[in-house]
Amino acid sequence: LVSCAYYVPLIIITNIGAGTATVLSILLKPTFPNIICYAYSPPGGLLTLEAARYVNSFITSIVLGDDIIPRLSRSSVYGLRDDIRNALNHCGSPKSQVFSSVMCPCFCETPGLDHLLDIDQDLEHGVIKRDEFTQLYPPGTIIWLFQTEMATFCSGDDVYEAILADNEEFSDIVVSKNMMNHHMPDTVQAELRKLVNYMQRY
Repeated sequence: LVSCAYYVPLIIITNIGAGTATVLSILLKPTFPNIICYAYSPPGGLLTLEAARYVNSFITSIVLGDDIIPRLSRSSVYGLRDDIRNALNHCGSPKSQVFSSVMCPCFCETPGLDHLLDIDQDLEHGVIKRDEFTQLYPPGTIIWLFQTEMATFCSGDDVYEAILADNEEFSDIVVSKNMMNHHMPDTVQAELRKLVNYMQRY
């Protein structure tokens, strides 16, 4: 490898492998100063904010919409837990109905599940808090495919715009119908192709 230091390694990988590629790129940087890494849908619980910004010059991450994986870390998971508990605690509907409608809509009227969601107790006692963990972020310069228009009856496709996003914008999990679908490689590829075709036309 040392004898080939004048080459420019290019690493392109997606999903969890993008985390491995990020670490590999950092390790190879001293030997290959011109190394470039493109990480598609990388994991969020990977680098501290300082480290995530340090690699801006040679690592580019591509994130589609509400993808959960670039937002997934111990801190964000506990944050989501707290948000759900707080929302349920202030919800006027029976908690059993909320729970059933989410888990299995066909049984949304099933009573008697309140004891499974007994969140009216003191939530602070013995509970691990979000700020007990170091917040971790997806790496490098982030190109975020941000949804600008939702699909309608007349227009069957969602519309996305590629923007530069700050690493800190991915510190919280976004709960939406697309949070898992936006992580699928075929979905990411399809939206990138549509975006490239649009840019080529205009």
